[in-house]
Amino acid sequence: MSPGVVTDTPSAVAEATANPPYLFGLGPAQGCKSDEKVQSGAIATAAIILAIGTLRAALHSN
Repeated sequence: MSPGVVTDTPSAVAEATANPPYLFGLGPAQGCKSDEKVQSGAIATAAIILAIGTLRAALHSN
């Protein structure tokens, strides 16, 4: 069995989250601020809706 190869995206996530501060270590006030900051950005809903529609179409075609 050969060792796995980690692509750029998972490597970037691992590097970005490898060092503190971690959310659970920030305390309630700072943790809430950090959480709100992360959740305040835009999300790619069009891709999600398209994937759900494609899945439904595939399930109903059988």
